[in-house]
Amino acid sequence: MRLVGLWTQHQRKVFGYIHALVPSRHDADDILQETGMVVCRKFDEFKEGTDFVAWACQIAFWQIKAARQKFARSKVVFDDELMEAMAPQFAEMAKEVDARH
Repeated sequence: MRLVGLWTQHQRKVFGYIHALVPSRHDADDILQETGMVVCRKFDEFKEGTDFVAWACQIAFWQIKAARQKFARSKVVFDDELMEAMAPQFAEMAKEVDARH
C-alpha cells in the first residue's frame, strides 16, 4: 500500500524528469510505465526515509539508457555524455514540477 501512495504522489515528478531527457512525450510515457513496473518489482529495495523521487529517477535514468537504441533513429537524440551531465539538474527540477502545475 505504501508503494501506491508514493508512486501516486510522485509520478508527475518522475515523468518531468524523464520527459526532460526524452524529447517525445509518447516515448516518455512509455518509459514512465516501464519505470513504474521496475519500481514495483524493486520496491522492497527502497529504504524507508530516503528520497523516493531520487530513487525512482535513478531507475528512470537506467530505463532511458536501455531505451536509447530505440531512439537512435530519431533526429533529436542526446549523446550519453550530455544526458549524464543533464540528469542531475533535471532531477532537481523534477522536485518543482508540482509547484508549476
